[in-house]
Amino acid sequence: WLTSFYNLGLVSKLKLEHACHLLQNTEKSIQDISDSIGFMNTSSFIRFFRSKTSQTPLDYRKNNKK
Repeated sequence: WLTSFYNLGLVSKLKLEHACHLLQNTEKSIQDISDSIGFMNTSSFIRFFRSKTSQTPLDYRKNNKK
């Protein structure tokens, strides 16, 4: 059970890191990024992202564009 819990945390961390990379380095839409990291819908992705970073994906992109 603990291993499964750890793996879920790791998967979430990897999804967040990949989303941040895509937001900073591509012009992909939020929907495309959401789809590419495995979310069923964009609103779930936005809620997940905001819960981890305290900002929306769009705000993150504006503040962290390379």
